[in-house]
Amino acid sequence: MESERSVRYFLGAMFLLALAAVGMYFWRQQSLTYRLEDTPQAVVFNYVLAVQRGDAPMLAALMVQDEGYPTVDEIRDALFNGRVSVQGYSVRLGDVSVAGDRAWVQIEFWVTGDSPGDGYSYEESALLVRQGGRWKVAQMPSMLWDWDWGSSEEVMP
Repeated sequence: MESERSVRYFLGAMFLLALAAVGMYFWRQQSLTYRLEDTPQAVVFNYVLAVQRGDAPMLAALMVQDEGYPTVDEIRDALFNGRVSVQGYSVRLGDVSVAGDRAWVQIEFWVTGDSPGDGYSYEESALLVRQGGRWKVAQMPSMLWDWDWGSSEEVMP
């Protein structure tokens, strides 16, 4: 009788923990929203969020509108096939450098390993340009950018 009660308490506690975990998952998914695109860092934030959400129209709207840049269908294909993804990465935006109509945003990527302590991090830059008075993405690090998209310009400031 006593062991049956202990099992019920244990199962009840596990159920409540699982319910809390599912609730936190959905709460965190809803808490990230697109930002006003008035700074280079906000545009990069929106770009990374759009990659995470698989939002091809938003990605197309954030990119430079020029020859060589992808269509919505090409972006959708890259997202679907995993050529552009943030899966397995944590992303933190860093410093911004602006020189006239160009801006570089540092992006730090954290990659988790198979066991604690196996992860590592590295930094790359995103290049943005002013087009029509708005900041637009001209180039991103490789996991956020398909190999044949856009400019072949050097990204570093």
